[in-house]
Amino acid sequence: RGSIGHGFRVPSYSELNGNLAFGVAPNPNLDPVESLGWDFGIEQSFHDGQFKLGVTYFGNRVENAIINPTGAGFVNTSGASETSGIEASAKANLLDDRLSIAVNYTWLDRALVDIPDNTIGLRIHGKITDRIQTGITATYLDTRSYGGNNLDSYCLANLYANYEITENIDLHFRVENLFDKNYQYFNGFGSIYPGRGRGVFGGVTISW
Repeated sequence: RGSIGHGFRVPSYSELNGNLAFGVAPNPNLDPVESLGWDFGIEQSFHDGQFKLGVTYFGNRVENAIINPTGAGFVNTSGASETSGIEASAKANLLDDRLSIAVNYTWLDRALVDIPDNTIGLRIHGKITDRIQTGITATYLDTRSYGGNNLDSYCLANLYANYEITENIDLHFRVENLFDKNYQYFNGFGSIYPGRGRGVFGGVTISW
């Protein structure tokens, strides 16, 4: 499979007008961002769809990318910026489809900002009975900065479960950041945005 597409984005209100209270100067002369993106890949199933593998190579060429390199205001980059990378995935359905395991991986060769070079996702989903389903997800992010200071890599795990009381009533339960991992979303320009600690959530869905 493959695709190709062209797009553009006009500068946002905050990019054009800045924010003087935070030292971000306006720049009404910003040009729209234009991009040309493409990808091609293959996907193959085995054993009547019980196993599936896929890999995709993608790229993007961006002209007039809008950045804020110093925190003092937004500007267009000169010339074209390019991104590229590989996405791979694998999925297995086991025990008469009562257990499914899915893994995905993204490797970035080139990126516009300092986002993770490596990202891994894992999902294990089990159907314990016809009414009870549960699973766990995990996500790994490599070191990155998002334009600020360097951030350490981290791995987060989440747990979830669903119980169908009747055809019309479902109970939901999930735990996010199961192991209460300390991590940061952003660290730069004098601001630190920490990630949320362990959270426990529950709910009821009623349909009719």
